[in-house]
Amino acid sequence: MERSKDWMDEAQENLEHARSDLERGFCNWACFSSPAGRGKAVKAVFQKMGANIVSPAGCGGRTRRGRSRITLGSKLVPARP
Repeated sequence: MERSKDWMDEAQENLEHARSDLERGFCNWACFSSPAGRGKAVKAVFQKMGANIVSPAGCGGRTRRGRSRITLGSKLVPARP
């Protein structure tokens, strides 16, 4: 299922939360929220490109390290020498 808009919406919410925390002086929480938003924005872009975002069930939707796995399959562009 294509969820790039959902990922981007969640990313925007995380970044708004980080801005709010920063304005109120909660720098540690801003530092926590902004990378979460960035990661969700990256997932949105990859999914829009046709990637498969894998979040295994049973772990709160996350792998043991708290990360989703992104696979592009045949859509990967080979690196140029």
